[in-house]
Amino acid sequence: MSPSTKPLGSISDILEALTTGDVTVSDVLARHESAIGQLDRNGPVLNSVLALAPERGEQARALERQGPGPDRPLFGAPILIKDNLITAGALPTTGGSLALAEWRPNEDAPAVAGLRKAGALVFGKTNLSEWANFRSTRSTSGWSSIGGQTRNPHVLNRNPSGSSSGSAVAVSAGLCAGAVGTETDGSITSPASTNGIVGIKPTVGLVSRRGIIPISHRQDTAGPMARSVRDAALMLAAMAGSDPDDPATEWIPEDFDPRLERHLGAADLTGLRIGAMATPNWLLPQAGPVYAAALELLRQSGARMVDGLEAEVENWGAQEQLALKTEFRMDLESFLAGQKVEPPFRTLNELIAFNRRHAIDVMPLFGQEILLDAEKTDPADPAYAQAVEDLTRLCRDEYLLHLLDGQGVDLLVAPTCNPATAVDHLHGTRMTGSFFSPSAVAGFPHVSVPMGFVQHLPIGLSFVGRPFSEPALLQVADCFERNLDLSIEPQFIHSIEVWPQSAGQA
Repeated sequence: MSPSTKPLGSISDILEALTTGDVTVSDVLARHESAIGQLDRNGPVLNSVLALAPERGEQARALERQGPGPDRPLFGAPILIKDNLITAGALPTTGGSLALAEWRPNEDAPAVAGLRKAGALVFGKTNLSEWANFRSTRSTSGWSSIGGQTRNPHVLNRNPSGSSSGSAVAVSAGLCAGAVGTETDGSITSPASTNGIVGIKPTVGLVSRRGIIPISHRQDTAGPMARSVRDAALMLAAMAGSDPDDPATEWIPEDFDPRLERHLGAADLTGLRIGAMATPNWLLPQAGPVYAAALELLRQSGARMVDGLEAEVENWGAQEQLALKTEFRMDLESFLAGQKVEPPFRTLNELIAFNRRHAIDVMPLFGQEILLDAEKTDPADPAYAQAVEDLTRLCRDEYLLHLLDGQGVDLLVAPTCNPATAVDHLHGTRMTGSFFSPSAVAGFPHVSVPMGFVQHLPIGLSFVGRPFSEPALLQVADCFERNLDLSIEPQFIHSIEVWPQSAGQA
């Protein structure tokens, strides 16, 4: 791409260029369309963008007529939306499934509406793991029957992680200024770490859950994905807020400051007490020095570090699976029943039948055993209520609050997850260790920021805090990011050598 056609970078850079008249919103749109054509559709063929909105040109011209203003902090910023959030306009909302290929709700989820109100140009939808990675135990993150396989822009044969894979890749490759993802358990923070960007999984209730094709009302949330903490904070501020149709937003404290960017720019972290998780046994040896250097940087930034934290808790995987399968059925069917535009099916059983009829196209790589299990669940089963109770105790009380309150720390820090594994359509994606599940299950906020590389593959640092502690988390994440000053530019390498076995080779 020539200098005149390259994307402009950060949301702040775009706003400055638009305010000074160096470019128009239509110019900004054209530059990102060009990048999508050269990198997503051609070149390395990242396959991260499902579709561009047919009305995007008119929306850009409407913003030009409106002009920038103090109530439009995202003016002209081109934003892409994960395709499990409903949007107004001509684009369908598919959840990555051919079963919804022609469904056009023509209504914005509140998170999307907030971005538009703040002046963002919502110009397309991103690929995702089909049904947000909740169809098969052998699914491959970043693959959907409607969009195919999304590729990691750093190393093309590596998994982009899921299920907000398309959003993460599009941000990483500069195809948009920011994107919206959703998380039930790791689907914002894991692809953020794997693709070298910033991802914010907000407290459940800070952003309305309405308009998200659901898995779990307890754990689902939308959140921003961007190339800097500041850009992500600006997006989250626009997405957050109360919604009379989502009771979880009633939990937002009255004194919560929605102007999140006001908490950025701290010179140091003096006065903050940060609990550092001990280097986990799942972390690749090559990543250990990267994590150690990140902790030292936080220490040099003035934070008081409480090192070597661990929590001994029993495995909660079986309880989470039971809870999520039960909630998926009842929440999906409730979502479909509440739509103003008639969806092509109303029940999980009808979706399962569609997949069977179109198995050649829908299930060429893996099946739908999770959907089959979910179809058999009953929310009145006492085992479901017990699973939810167990999850609250294990993840919130005996893990996160045990560490936060027991050690008297303001937040926790840990590696987000290991670097990306290779794409494997035979066995499916296998997580090799992560820190995102406790905060996801408990509904606590989680910010992932790049902290370095292992063999050309990015790895993220997680900041986790108490509910609605986003301002403090963003303050720390922003200070860490500025002090680290790490350049994260994807190189589109086709593949890398086998991992070295000796520790310390990064």
